[in-house]
Amino acid sequence: MKQANYFIKQNRTFISNRIKLINTQLILYICLCFLSLSCQPKPKTEQKTPDLNQHIKQILKNAHQHMKNKQYTKSLNAYQKVYEYYEKTCPKRCLHIQLKIADCYAMVTQSKAAENAYKQALELAKKHYGKIHKKVANVNHLMSLFYIDMGRYAKAKKCIESALGVDDFIYGPVVSPEKMDHLNTLALIFDHIGDFNKAQEIYQDIYERLKRKWGVHHLVTEAVISNLGGIYLQQKDYVKTEAFYKDALEITKKHKNESPELYARTLNNIAVLYKTIDEYSKAESFYYSALQIN
Repeated sequence: MKQANYFIKQNRTFISNRIKLINTQLILYICLCFLSLSCQPKPKTEQKTPDLNQHIKQILKNAHQHMKNKQYTKSLNAYQKVYEYYEKTCPKRCLHIQLKIADCYAMVTQSKAAENAYKQALELAKKHYGKIHKKVANVNHLMSLFYIDMGRYAKAKKCIESALGVDDFIYGPVVSPEKMDHLNTLALIFDHIGDFNKAQEIYQDIYERLKRKWGVHHLVTEAVISNLGGIYLQQKDYVKTEAFYKDALEITKKHKNESPELYARTLNNIAVLYKTIDEYSKAESFYYSALQIN
């Protein structure tokens, strides 16, 4: 009996020691597992990078807003950043931005920088679209207007003639708004240099073409009608001036809701005419009407 109790006691001791050993091994195993997990490199969490394209769009939007607010230095800096991005990602878009850069330089009276920017825009247009393309004609037209503002009429004439040369290849005898606009600028140059007969000849040609295509009372013809009136005013042919200005007024009056600024301009033109011929009461009436719109 004593021997049996001894074996039972020994067996219990063995089992107890065995359980302790198993527990110790289990704890050790768990510790090793935790240690192993802690030593493993942590998975890299994906960092959200800002969308660069969206960022550039915002800069471009800001540039347009600065331009609208006449903050030309700020708009220039923004457009230059956009240009650098487009130059690497979408070179064709550089043309539009380059023209904006040229406009900014012109607005801050950096005429040399503006001129170089326009020239670069012209090269971009030729590079991406070829020499015979309406975008090339458009850049030449914008350069011509720039040179007119600078009083450099010889260069202005050369640029607009280049634009008209492209127009002839693209449109031929077709009366297109672009070609008529370019002819109008050519007439404006002759007007500025005092060659009123040549300016009148071109304006009259434009007027006849537009009249055949869109009719006498179409809004498209209004600008050239007003310009003809201006030419006759400088030639002191006040009867013809009044006739053309009133035709222009009749057109813009029909469209005064959609183009109030044009209506105000024609009212102002008539006021200038009446002031010139000393009909002050009529001049005052038209001036007042124009101011009411503005």
